[in-house]
Amino acid sequence: MKGNDEPELSQFVHVILPTLVVAIVSATSFYIDGSSDGEMFWFQRSGALVAAAGIYIGFHEARWSITAVDSHMFINTEIWYRWLALAAGIIGTVIWAYGDIPFK
Repeated sequence: MKGNDEPELSQFVHVILPTLVVAIVSATSFYIDGSSDGEMFWFQRSGALVAAAGIYIGFHEARWSITAVDSHMFINTEIWYRWLALAAGIIGTVIWAYGDIPFK
């Protein structure tokens, strides 16, 4: 194990779990908005959660990209969820801004 290899439990708790939670919340809110006549726009509001999850994952990624152990610095360029954080931030922002349009 190198100095900056992240444990699988940490990846699950800080990357996979938030991604699954916001995906379930967004899908549920999309269904609720599609099946109701009200103008609550829960799907649009779920975009804020998706963007926040992207920011959280991005900050978590930054913690593991560069680490120092003793007098050695390790730079990890193979963090698989780096692009997930960016995509969640962009997709969440788009949903947050335009998520009400399909239901108007």
